[in-house]
Amino acid sequence: MVKFTVEQKLQALKLLKEGYGSHDVAQIIGAGSHQTIDTWAGQYQHFGVQGLEI
Repeated sequence: MVKFTVEQKLQALKLLKEGYGSHDVAQIIGAGSHQTIDTWAGQYQHFGVQGLEI
């Protein structure tokens, strides 16, 4: 299992905001699954940066 830093997660969310799809972002950062990106987006939306520290 790959661990990502908060900064890497924020970079992934920035790519989402720029218009990339979660599948594309997952491939770019090597997350393995678009569901990981979707989870980060949900955590960030509900809890802010602290949600990405989990």
